Amino acid sequence: MQLITTKSGFIISGNDFPHLRIGTPERQIDLEQSDKQIRFKIEDIVPLFDEQHPHLTLYTTDDVPYQISEPLENITAKESLNLTYLEKTYWLAITDDKQIVVLAQPNLPSEYFYNQDARLTGLKTQYDSLILGLTFSTKFNAPEQVQLTIRVRHTKAKVTIPATRAARKHHHTGRVINEAVFAIDHQAFDTLYKQLDGVPFDTYDYNLFDVFISFMKPSLKINPYYYRVGYYEAELDREKAKVNDLWFSYNNDYQLYFKPYATQNYGNFSFKLSFLPKGSYETYLQLSKKRLKAIKENSAKENSAKDNKLSTSESKDPKNNNKVSEKINAQETFPNKIKLKIAIGEYPDSATDNGLVFYRFICDHYAHIFDPYYIISKDSPNYDAVAHPAGNRIDYRSLEHVQLLPELDLVAFTHSSDYLLPVVTPMTTELLDHTYKVFLQHGISSIRDVSNRYGKRSKEHPFANLVVASSPLEKELLIKKMGYDDDEVVVSGLPRFDNLIYYRHDQRYKKDHQHELLIIPTWRAGEDHLPKKEFVETDFFKHWQAFLEDPTLKRLKENYRLSISFYLHHNFQQYANLFDASEVSILTRNDTNVQRLLIQNQLLITDYSSVGIDFALMQKPVFYYQFDHGLDESNDAYNPNFKLPGPIYDDPNDLLLALESYIRYKSSQPVDPKIIEAYYPYNDQMASNRIVSALLDHFYPD
Repeated sequence: MQLITTKSGFIISGNDFPHLRIGTPERQIDLEQSDKQIRFKIEDIVPLFDEQHPHLTLYTTDDVPYQISEPLENITAKESLNLTYLEKTYWLAITDDKQIVVLAQPNLPSEYFYNQDARLTGLKTQYDSLILGLTFSTKFNAPEQVQLTIRVRHTKAKVTIPATRAARKHHHTGRVINEAVFAIDHQAFDTLYKQLDGVPFDTYDYNLFDVFISFMKPSLKINPYYYRVGYYEAELDREKAKVNDLWFSYNNDYQLYFKPYATQNYGNFSFKLSFLPKGSYETYLQLSKKRLKAIKENSAKENSAKDNKLSTSESKDPKNNNKVSEKINAQETFPNKIKLKIAIGEYPDSATDNGLVFYRFICDHYAHIFDPYYIISKDSPNYDAVAHPAGNRIDYRSLEHVQLLPELDLVAFTHSSDYLLPVVTPMTTELLDHTYKVFLQHGISSIRDVSNRYGKRSKEHPFANLVVASSPLEKELLIKKMGYDDDEVVVSGLPRFDNLIYYRHDQRYKKDHQHELLIIPTWRAGEDHLPKKEFVETDFFKHWQAFLEDPTLKRLKENYRLSISFYLHHNFQQYANLFDASEVSILTRNDTNVQRLLIQNQLLITDYSSVGIDFALMQKPVFYYQFDHGLDESNDAYNPNFKLPGPIYDDPNDLLLALESYIRYKSSQPVDPKIIEAYYPYNDQMASNRIVSALLDHFYPD
């Protein structure tokens, strides 16, 4: 089949066509047909267009759109399938489902030009650049310009990079196979980070970067559009990428690590970035060389053992880690000489939660068994809180941080063990997989379904080897819903509960702070990276800002001499300065921390946050304001026994009336003690001790 444009209209030739008509579903005209050819003049079909029908379709006599039966590769066409009539442009085009249409619009929509099949086919790093190779196909024409756009997910930050080389690889008549190469250097990322909060040299970069492709062909006047690029790992030299690790020099002080991945739902090309100081990077390279050498030596030993028909079952048992076995034997002989090295952390820039409490507990009581290290960035507001004479504060991404990795026996973390790594690469991930991992949690997981984040994953690469639970109910859910085995869960309670239980019994402290109200909502997924001008348009901001300015809240403050504080979740801290209320103190993580706030205040308002459980554990009243369904994970299907330890309101007026009633009369306690006992049955300060006991049972079973 051939598509032809003339001065007066269009010709389609080369087939035995059935009788065809052109127009809209409501209005059509017959087409002029001769031997294997269809003709139609532009002046005849123009009257068929209207505002509701910007394109015309070829129909059979049964009013069914005509569909081309032959492959697109067999169709030939002129470079430009368009003409101008009465100062308007008309296009002859073929849709993705092989229908023939005529479009009436100035520019050709890109979907009639591009087959939406761009895929990554090459990926490597040079000294100061990342080199990407893409392959994609177009219809009839090759683009004159190809551009790559990198966009930060959840924000509008983006940078566009022209191809350094673009070429037509093959031209199968109706289908053109194209190749393009892009070089991305530090200037492109500088442009992106200028639109964010600066380059995250010494902190964890939480940003996700998505990759798009767009085209230019001035002669076709293609409408600009951005299409996602597919990530096909099988087509890349992954072994080379593992060795090379996709590093490149960002500047004189830092190396940049590029981590590509395929998105979960559609397999599109996205990536993450990590910076590492040059000194730490040199240490990383030395460690990498040692690891490769060790792998080769171990492989040779295994082959030798197989040749000698020796049993290797003991060496394959992950519990029989040689280093740990040596430590255990040494511990039996020299009980005060050899210690288990443990790294502890929360987010890389924080030390306020279970990680800090557990670290201090080990430093205070078990430094003769464990050699404790806390990983934290130098610019953290909690940096000084980690200092302890019996512990080791390790600067995040420092040379010492890299050196520590292969020496660790276990790690304990509150969110993800990745936060304890200086950079997440195949090598560091492998090192972590050979380290015993303890998930301290950062809230009670029986509140909502978090299995997609914290589930076991696999036996070979588990999210954690030991998970902390706060009750038999939570342990049951961790086993049934999140895939852990019975011996992988310890019912201990969260380490921070030890502090909360202490203040549960301090009635004098409660009396001194009885007029202090804390408002602390949780975050909303997908809104934590919004530009500030978009965040203020969210329901979250509008409802909480209105609540802080509520005249009734102001009256309560004045009548009962309330001290009111508002504190945002870690993921929303960057938006704290957007909230403004004359009667409320807007606090940030630079002012205080969650533990201190929970202990100090005697009244709490939240929405879905697990801090409500913490507050109730101290036998203090908590009120829930739920104007939306901010946590869809919180549902009865996951935990039919789920109950919050306080009354729930969706109307702020009802909430404030209930709050005033409690302050004024205190006749009813809005905390059900049975619910609290179900969440945490202990009334002691032994949570950290129970976790350590479980670790000792694992490492020193005898």
